[in-house]
Amino acid sequence: AAYSCSMQWLFHITLNNLSIVPCHRTSYKQFLIGRFNQDETGKITGVTGNNVAIGITTHGFRAGSIPRCSRCKYAPGCVKGCLGSQYEHSGELFAPIDSVCRLLKRKLSVLSREYRDLGLLDIALENKYITPELYNLYMVWCEEEVEEPWVTITRSNKQ
Repeated sequence: AAYSCSMQWLFHITLNNLSIVPCHRTSYKQFLIGRFNQDETGKITGVTGNNVAIGITTHGFRAGSIPRCSRCKYAPGCVKGCLGSQYEHSGELFAPIDSVCRLLKRKLSVLSREYRDLGLLDIALENKYITPELYNLYMVWCEEEVEEPWVTITRSNKQ
């Protein structure tokens, strides 16, 4: 999937004041794309732009444009993360969260092994449900050892 979320193909409009924002998770002032103008009867009469650049950037965003993601062998099967969650985590829209990356890589690796071991990948290839390229990608993911997505916290008794 080339998109990380619905932000790339939908307009998000807050109903209380007709603000246009990238998504519900990015409804912060700095991400306000614009606002619909209304006359005294409530009829929409136009649009006022605010941060049009963020609208262009988020609506045209593709996760493959993030250098770290463009080099990742899991990119074709990755859901690409939530830009709003990433902003809330790090203050950056386009900075993937490491623990989310580890979790998604682990998920793809484990599922690929299960599909292979059950013979589902061979069946899917024989019946042309998947392409040979995708089959080979699943096989690469099967062999990949991925770090566990969770973190073990240890406590020290030392003061």
